[in-house]
Amino acid sequence: ESEELSLEVAGRVIGRGGEIVRDLRARSGVRIDVNQSPLPGQPRRITYQGPRAKVEFAKKLVQMIAAGASDSDLPLGEAKRAVLTVSSSRIGKIIGRGGAI
Repeated sequence: ESEELSLEVAGRVIGRGGEIVRDLRARSGVRIDVNQSPLPGQPRRITYQGPRAKVEFAKKLVQMIAAGASDSDLPLGEAKRAVLTVSSSRIGKIIGRGGAI
């Protein structure tokens, strides 16, 4: 299933370096692809692949992002949130150089 997104909304859905779209995939359990090569000035096409209920959930998440919600406002869905205590001497190993991880 697919739908069109304005360039502005597509940018929010993709996020910096694809961060948001990866998060949406994890939350929904759906494959989400955004056309990276639209014609100039044309909307982008977003495609969802997965079971119907999960696709509907993914579309709801995209609608929330389009309405201005931040990732912290979104329901977790299939994603998990955990709190870990890490010593200050080890935190650099988790974050990685320049926040790469």
